[in-house]
Amino acid sequence: MTQRIVGEQAGKLLRGDAKIRQIFDAESLDALADVTEIRDYGYHDVVLQSEHAADHVGYVLEGALAMQKTLPDGRVHFVGILAPTDLYGRLFNGPLHYDLISLGETRVAAFEKTRFEALISGSPALERRFLLDLLDELDAAREWIILLGGHKVSERVASFLMILYQRIGAQSEHRPVLKIPIKRVDLARYLGVRHE
Repeated sequence: MTQRIVGEQAGKLLRGDAKIRQIFDAESLDALADVTEIRDYGYHDVVLQSEHAADHVGYVLEGALAMQKTLPDGRVHFVGILAPTDLYGRLFNGPLHYDLISLGETRVAAFEKTRFEALISGSPALERRFLLDLLDELDAAREWIILLGGHKVSERVASFLMILYQRIGAQSEHRPVLKIPIKRVDLARYLGVRHE
């Protein structure tokens, strides 16, 4: 069940998130705080549905989201995992071509899509941040392709841990402890292996 925090309290939570403060300047953060809705999701809650017009875009604050593609024959594949500070949703045109589901207790900062698009259009700093987020997503897709190229399960797990460290652990000032934000069965699905 999704829980929502809106208004001034949502803006305070966004401004208080250390990872978000690292990626936005103060002016951009103030503009975003005014249109923020904090949403909390439980395990396997649907955040956005494939082929439906999304009402919002957002950033992952805590937990993880899976980009899940269901094939015509019913098979389900994870085509990506989003971690804290990753942008999700699609701006300016069309629906997503995958479902976006939570992989555990997940908190996101959600922004009503048309208001977010207006903010980006009027702010070079936000537009630049958005473009950098898109480049990060392309880099993550390339890493995922390399990960799937590993023939052994141990190679895939090692690649996943390196990707996770680069995306989450490398942001830490201290020696990080990697917390894998997803369950074993979901990790197996992401890596394209059996979960035993």
